[in-house]
Amino acid sequence: MKIKINFFRKLLIFSTGIIFATVSIGYILNIFFVDDFYIYRKKEYIKEIKVRVDKLQNDPEELEDYIDTLKEVDGIEVKILKNKNHKMMGHSKYQEIDNKKWKNQTFKISTIPKIGVKLLTYNAPLKNGKYIFVRTSLSVMNAHKHEIYLFNIITTIISILVALILGRIFSKKLTRNIEKLNKKALEISQMKFSNDIIINSGDEIEELSKSLNSMSKNLNSSINNLKSFVSNASHELKTPVAVLSTHIQALKNNKILDENKRKKYLDILMRETSEMNDLINNLLTISRISSPDYKIKLEKINLKNLIEDSLEKYEILELEKDIEIIKVYRELSILGDEKLLKLAINNIIQNALKYGKEESQFLIYDKDDYLYFENEFQGKLSEEQLEELYVAFARGENALNEKIEGNGLGLSIIKSSLELCKIDYGIFIKNNKFIFKIKLN
Repeated sequence: MKIKINFFRKLLIFSTGIIFATVSIGYILNIFFVDDFYIYRKKEYIKEIKVRVDKLQNDPEELEDYIDTLKEVDGIEVKILKNKNHKMMGHSKYQEIDNKKWKNQTFKISTIPKIGVKLLTYNAPLKNGKYIFVRTSLSVMNAHKHEIYLFNIITTIISILVALILGRIFSKKLTRNIEKLNKKALEISQMKFSNDIIINSGDEIEELSKSLNSMSKNLNSSINNLKSFVSNASHELKTPVAVLSTHIQALKNNKILDENKRKKYLDILMRETSEMNDLINNLLTISRISSPDYKIKLEKINLKNLIEDSLEKYEILELEKDIEIIKVYRELSILGDEKLLKLAINNIIQNALKYGKEESQFLIYDKDDYLYFENEFQGKLSEEQLEELYVAFARGENALNEKIEGNGLGLSIIKSSLELCKIDYGIFIKNNKFIFKIKLN
């Protein structure tokens, strides 16, 4: 059976384990290497003494003071000998040990029988032809070794206790923030978008809380938009379905005997069917281009050809309203996805002709690195209403008052298409004219 340990306990155990491992390693190193390190440091110090003695050969008084100081302070005995064969150089009365490990045989470690005191000796020639002999006891090392080990044990215990206290305080604070994040994530999973969580820790936990808050807001907005979209789509489909149902039922039961009236009913059925087909196609288009799996293929596109093809496609609207189309632009090219740009241009031109005033002008021109579509519109439309037109199914008062057919998805499709291509755009009203502009990159 797997034992479950919460994050707080894991963090506490982990931090305590690090302290214990660190102190233990130091303790083990002391046991096996402290003797060698101590002797190494003594040897280096003795070499420095030899260099200093060489420098003080011409000043006997200062040399004598230096030698006396070494003996009193450091317990190091220094002798200046006239010849190599002095009895101290041989140092034969003590048993030599552990000398094979030293490559430089001027250093020797010996032990005094019976009492077992170790001595470190050194002999070397000086620059003036004399010889230096240095001797120091290593008994200090052995005397303090027990205290060193005991101190390490005490240090280990204190370090672990401090680690437990500090680790508990720190881990509690950290896990408290994580618990907040966990609670927020659980609420989001249950579609509850409560107030933002505030964490000021100055680290990745704070960044995670901000990301979670942002995700919560975006999800809340997306779900509300989806609900609104589904509601509006259902409403838009409900009306033509009801019309189709009643008219088909009337025709089926032979209630409409007059041939002209039957023809009128059939015209209504065809119109409603066409509107339903347009609505469904637009809904599918929005769904397709809003999908994260939609692949964008950026390439250089001849914008003039797209405009000409679209004008030809909606020529019937132009003729019905007797709208004069004025084109003043060069050979234009733009970087984008051809399918998306074609979709955007088609909707821009269709909207301009559909909502344009009868016997008016529709201008398409380029200026200051922008392509403009300008048309006179029927009714009234304020600047405040412009941004609302980008929302799916939103329609201006002029469209409703003039009873112009449509479902309010055109600008939503244009917006999504151009943003996917990363193309700047904008709409504004000037002198009762609706103007849409596209940035030419």
